[in-house]
Amino acid sequence: MYNFKTKIEDNHISYTPINKQLCLNDDVDIEVTTSALVEWHLEIETRDWGVKTILPCITKVGVLFEYEYFDEDDSLIRNSFEISDNTFKLEDNLRVTKNSVMPEYVHVDFDKMKIIIQ
Repeated sequence: MYNFKTKIEDNHISYTPINKQLCLNDDVDIEVTTSALVEWHLEIETRDWGVKTILPCITKVGVLFEYEYFDEDDSLIRNSFEISDNTFKLEDNLRVTKNSVMPEYVHVDFDKMKIIIQ
């Protein structure tokens, strides 16, 4: 078994609107920066004739949201929160492709409380 930690940057992370998550009205303009850390391992099943299965498995995910917005008094509010597979359901879509295997894309669905890894 081979263990990996892959950091995924902001431009490869998408999410449903977070206003409801922050208890803010939909018309509040929020600036958000994100990063994710995906811990995963690769299992290789072999036989005497060769490799039977290569299986990537995600073991842990954390997504950091740093945000800022102006409140009704025009004061700048800055804060952050982190979500993980402990509080959100994990959907593991990590697959072996022709030449590589690694998590490249994260989607956070706040409505369904789900983190999707591809």
